[in-house]
Order: sequence, then C-alpha cells, then structure tokens
Amino acid sequence: MELLVWLSIVTIPAAVTVVGLWIQSRRAASKHTELAENVGAVKEQVKNSHDTNLRDDIDEIKAALLGLDRRTARIGDEIRVDREQARQVSRDLYAQVARTEHVIAKYHPDEVRRDD
Repeated sequence: MELLVWLSIVTIPAAVTVVGLWIQSRRAASKHTELAENVGAVKEQVKNSHDTNLRDDIDEIKAALLGLDRRTARIGDEIRVDREQARQVSRDLYAQVARTEHVIAKYHPDEVRRDD
C-alpha cells in the first residue's frame, strides 16, 4: 500500500502538470492560428497584389508632398514680394497724385475742384 500511495503522490502532480501543459499548448496553437490569419490579412493589405509594396508607395507620396511643400512655400514667398511691390506702387501713385494736385492748385487755382 505504501508503494501505491508513493506512486500516487508522484504521478498525480505529474499528470496534472501534463494536462495543464496540454491545455496551454492548445490555447497557444489557437492563438498562433489567429495570429497567422491576422498576418495574412496584413500582408494582403500591404502587398494587395500591386506591383509595388506599400512602403515604396508611401515613400513616393512623401517625396511628392515634400516637393509640393517647397513649391507652395516658394509661391507664398513670391506672393509676399508681389504684395509689397503692389503696396509700394500704390504709395508711389498716391504720392504722384498728391504732387500733381498740388501743382494744379498752385498754377491753376481756378480749375481746382472743391468738394465743399
């Protein structure tokens, strides 16, 4: 009987351990299968039967956007210069009109319009 008790003490924990490991391995296999399916879905989205992969497409789009950003900045700079030139032309024009009106008022006082 002692031998039977001793064998029970040794084999029962071992059997419980084996069953636990078997259950854990089944769960791991299930998770592995799910992960493999997810990886397959990701691969399909990335490759998606195109001639180029997604990373190359993104790099190409990034380069195009950087070029567009540089051109937009250059156009913005040109617009700022054009606005300043237009302001200067406007100031010069108003100054010229003021000088012309001054000359007219000085030499032709009878021809000056009055808004009174």
